[in-house]
Amino acid sequence: MTSVGLPDALFLGSLHRTSTRLRTELSRASAEMVSGERQDLSRTLGARAGELALVNKALGDVDASASRMALAQNRLRLAGDAVGTVREMIDGYGARALTDVTLGGAAGLIETSNTARALLSQTVTTLNVQHGGRTLFAGDATDGRALADAGAILDSVRAELTGAADAAELDARLTAFFAEGGGFDTQVYMGGTGSAGGVALSDGSVVPFAARADSQAVRNTIEGLVRLALGPELGEGGVEWTRAAAGKLEAAGQGLVAEAAANGLAANRLDAEAEAKAAERLVLTATRESLAGRDAFEAAAEVQRLEAQLEAAYTVTARLSRLSFTDYMR
Repeated sequence: MTSVGLPDALFLGSLHRTSTRLRTELSRASAEMVSGERQDLSRTLGARAGELALVNKALGDVDASASRMALAQNRLRLAGDAVGTVREMIDGYGARALTDVTLGGAAGLIETSNTARALLSQTVTTLNVQHGGRTLFAGDATDGRALADAGAILDSVRAELTGAADAAELDARLTAFFAEGGGFDTQVYMGGTGSAGGVALSDGSVVPFAARADSQAVRNTIEGLVRLALGPELGEGGVEWTRAAAGKLEAAGQGLVAEAAANGLAANRLDAEAEAKAAERLVLTATRESLAGRDAFEAAAEVQRLEAQLEAAYTVTARLSRLSFTDYMR
């Protein structure tokens, strides 16, 4: 067996330390080549490490804001879609119902009632839409429905009308039921009395989320459909009752248009804020890249250089110790 003298042993020790250092640097350069980011930022940046920390915090704030913005945008979009759906369902229906009842008599009244019941059920389902575990039209309530189901609404109204002496009293009772403070607020609307939280913008203003199923437009919609649904139960007053219902649905349509417009304005403000945040993120990302980024081609060239140096160190070490590369690694 060939002996190794002291000078050779010292040289081998130096080569071993060099190989260890090269392996460490190769691991770092390989990671930088894959990630595109420098690994030892405290050493690389020095005094500018604090600047990078501020940029990282700003990026985190922008990302958190973008997440809240996306949630609010989805809520507004779904609410706008729901309002639009209800408006399309009742658009012109009051006038058509009045024509059907006037020309069709009792049969027209029954057909109109059946259609109104179906529309009432669809309206309730549409306005009970949820997003993120919350009902959109339930105001600040965090759980539960916005509206009672269609059958419960009709039962509540029937109970309110029981004992009315004539058509005038029926009309007065129903009008009072749907007025603020009436039965609608306790037996139909199931949501909170406040609005859901809005979204704060960079300029300090807040975009509110005001959609609630106890708005006047929704009250008019449900009242108009309830009047049509209960028409056959009123006897000879069906035509006048239907005429009143048509007026309610006409007012409801106008109110829903106004709600859709307000919803659209709020959505536009959120879109503008989202665009501003996206532009801010681009600037911050570029700043972070200038501080912590590593060019992939530069990193790849360093990896090749370090691999060549490490291979040379292994070769020299193996020759000096008369060991194969495999034996040396063992």
